[in-house]
Amino acid sequence: MDNKERLRKWLWLGLDETTAKKYQRKISAENVRIVRNESVAIAGIGALYTICMLALSRVYGKSVICIIGAILMFCIFLYTQNLVKKQDEISKKEARISISSFMICAYVVSIYVGTFGSGNELAVTIVSLFVFLPTNFDLLPIYNLYVTIIALAVFFVSSYISKTPAKFAYDVMDGILAAVIGNFAAFERAKIKWESVKVHEQLEEERDVDMLTGIWNRRAFEREVDYLINSGTIKNMVVIMVDLDKFKRINDGYGHETGDAYLTIVGRRSGDEFFIFSYNFRELSQVEHNVAAFYEKLAKNPILLPDGTEKVIGVSSGVVWTVDMNHDWREILCAADESLYYVKEHGRNSYTIQEYIPK
Repeated sequence: MDNKERLRKWLWLGLDETTAKKYQRKISAENVRIVRNESVAIAGIGALYTICMLALSRVYGKSVICIIGAILMFCIFLYTQNLVKKQDEISKKEARISISSFMICAYVVSIYVGTFGSGNELAVTIVSLFVFLPTNFDLLPIYNLYVTIIALAVFFVSSYISKTPAKFAYDVMDGILAAVIGNFAAFERAKIKWESVKVHEQLEEERDVDMLTGIWNRRAFEREVDYLINSGTIKNMVVIMVDLDKFKRINDGYGHETGDAYLTIVGRRSGDEFFIFSYNFRELSQVEHNVAAFYEKLAKNPILLPDGTEKVIGVSSGVVWTVDMNHDWREILCAADESLYYVKEHGRNSYTIQEYIPK
């Protein structure tokens, strides 16, 4: 893989492009909060700095630039303050606008103050900024590199125009050194941050997924159903309680490893009981058709036991359907649970389907 391909695939952090973009979305909201907090702080400092310059030195040109920068920073604060209320719904475009506007404003004002506004003095402000800004955000290294190259180019041109050759040479050396230190520190910080994001995601997955079956556990199942219902896109819902009939006999006779291999339904409640949530069926007959097809498929696909015999796993199900979304889905779940136990008490390996009628 050539260098261009390595950059394109984000290999500086050991991530492929798809994974990198996925984690970048997770970190965007945090970066916007950083912009919000620092922009209001810089706006206040800029305003105070302007007042001090006017009171002590009467430097009007530099003061005007500083106050314009302070006003721009305050506008960025107002924009990001509104975004932060959206929390994790901040889009990639909004995050980019926030970060880029903040960095452009900071660099433009500081470059002017540190070059044209500082006469022949060294641009200490700029050197500090090249260390501070790259480490400020959890950006991919390639983005930090682009930003640094552009900012350095503008800084060098400004320094060349406004300073003596000797001071310009010092600015070049100091700027490059600061950029290297800033990007190295930013890379190490970003690497730690992104690794923690991956670990956090893995822990969330382990928390939500039933380790035996690889499907959602009860907590994750309930959370996802609540999210679906609150989204307002569901017109009707079906809740199914499922029980594997006398599955304990397989575990007792052939061992739990044999039984565990065949637990592959949707959401695990406990033991050999599972639940399924579905929605937006056109009518009850469509629900009946799908459930019947499920039972036909089960009958045609027996499991092979270690002794070579085939066994069809019996399944009991209670299916409850409603078009009234005002009902709490947990009420429907309780009704499905009652229907399931009715089936288990009347022969097993069957199902009942009913429309929910509140008691």
